[in-house]
Amino acid sequence: AQDTYSIWIDYPYIDNEFSPTINIASTNLVKDSLSFTLEATYLDFTNSNYESIRDALKNSKKVYELNLNAINYTIQDKTLSYGNNRTITILSEIKYLVNLEVLKLNFNQINMLPPEIGTLTKLTELHLAFNKLSQLPDEIGALKNLKVLVLKKNAFDEFPMVVTKLPSLEKLDLRNNNFTSIPVSIEKLKNLKELTFENNFALEKVPTQIGNLNNLERLNFAICVNLISLPDEITDLKNLKYLVLKYMKC
Repeated sequence: AQDTYSIWIDYPYIDNEFSPTINIASTNLVKDSLSFTLEATYLDFTNSNYESIRDALKNSKKVYELNLNAINYTIQDKTLSYGNNRTITILSEIKYLVNLEVLKLNFNQINMLPPEIGTLTKLTELHLAFNKLSQLPDEIGALKNLKVLVLKKNAFDEFPMVVTKLPSLEKLDLRNNNFTSIPVSIEKLKNLKELTFENNFALEKVPTQIGNLNNLERLNFAICVNLISLPDEITDLKNLKYLVLKYMKC
């Protein structure tokens, strides 16, 4: 069992509805250290108090979750310096976090990922929303345990084909990108339960093979304004519970 406590930071004279919250969890009996988080201007420590990324790397085998979100400026630890399309040093050092299960790099200026990310074979979740990615390294295909991949609000002009090499994937979020079509190899993602293409304004074509995603429960094409039709094979999705088609031409 694990108890979680929260400290809410109140800034005077401003709307505090979205003020940062520091979450502190009691000792986890299974994992010595669950996560290290640096979120914009505040630190969020779970179980072990790390004072810098270097400290986390010293205990690399005990880090199971790493969140580096909205680091768009230089802070005291220079290894966390983003800006001007520079990737932070930690992205090439993540290979040392051998037990990492969850990696969140949302709201940054990342335009590429290092090939070292393919060494994180225990990853189950990878969150890369609100960056500048236009492609993924081939090494992503080595993440055979990945279940959640969030790529929304990036710069993909083409569907990232390497995604179809992730057999365990259950959730794929590709909202707010700019590719025109979905590859027939999408059918390889047999374990997909949730697939989101919302706000892909350039999307024009969906392959018939999408009907082979037998475990799909949620499918979202909302605001895909150039999508004229869907294949009849959509009706083959017997486990589909939610189909979102609002603000479309079809």
